[in-house]
Amino acid sequence: MSESHFSADDIVLLYEVLERLQAESPDPVRAETLSALSCVRDAADHGEPVDSEAQQSALTALQRYLSLVNESSLGTAGARAMKRRALSAHVSAILQAAHKPDEHRRTSPQGGRGVGGGGRRPWPAKSVIASLKPDQCRALLALGHLRHFAAEDVLVHQGERTRHVFVLIDGVTKVTHSSRNGRRVLLAIRSRGDLIGELASLDGSPRIATVTATGLVSAVVIAHRDFEAFLAKNPEVSQAVSASIAGKFHSTTQRVIDYSAHDVPVRLARVLYQLYQDYGLRKGDRVELGIPITPPELASIIGASEVTVQKALADLRQRRIASTGYRTNAITSFAALAETADINDQ
Repeated sequence: MSESHFSADDIVLLYEVLERLQAESPDPVRAETLSALSCVRDAADHGEPVDSEAQQSALTALQRYLSLVNESSLGTAGARAMKRRALSAHVSAILQAAHKPDEHRRTSPQGGRGVGGGGRRPWPAKSVIASLKPDQCRALLALGHLRHFAAEDVLVHQGERTRHVFVLIDGVTKVTHSSRNGRRVLLAIRSRGDLIGELASLDGSPRIATVTATGLVSAVVIAHRDFEAFLAKNPEVSQAVSASIAGKFHSTTQRVIDYSAHDVPVRLARVLYQLYQDYGLRKGDRVELGIPITPPELASIIGASEVTVQKALADLRQRRIASTGYRTNAITSFAALAETADINDQ
């Protein structure tokens, strides 16, 4: 495998994934793998050429480690072991991608320890990052460092007084709020190209919600002072961030209006329509939702009981508008869904 097929981004990701696993459950084979990988990672981190012998040694160590992961649980069971297997599968996917042509590989915007800016795939059109110019995007991402989270990892806890900002590079998160009576409400979904925590960063208020990874998530973490200084020097970026914050408030306001103006079936249809527009994956004549979401979460979004939401979902299934299970998974007619939602789908 040539050096160009093992990017700096991959090296950092592989090392940090294994480092996370090692912190959870120390293992001698994993320790050897980290040692072999560190030479390659350190060179890439400083923008230096990667020695081919060290690179081959790292790859051999990784393949040995992964073969052992597939053969044993490596010491723990239950949810923690499931998390390890998911992260290890991510490592396997990266190793497989390392053998693909360069045009399918991730690229770093500035070389060295970078983040896949635009070389991987386009940013979602409605995201903050998509609204920035390429040089603005590179400069913003260069302010922070890349972190990786497994499913159910919490990026931000409600009530904490931290002020750093996340730029989501990959994966999907759920934004939830827990009331004093213990009720948990799903406020929003955030994905690739979105910002997390910009409001607390700018006004210093406690975090108003908890943000949790729904699966493997990669994000650039930016200190609030760096973020604030960057916005002061870049008015166009500041305007884009302000527009993003305004958009989030607009979405919340629209939900309040919907609650007052529409009954549960219409409110549900409107939320589903927006979710599928933003996160849907077209497969033939179906559009599947690319994020896991449950009826209780849908109920919390629209301010209804789970029983009422289940009845509304059953009606959508009966009318062949949606195909749903415990996790709503596909829309078969967007036109019919828009009609149900009282939305002009022209």
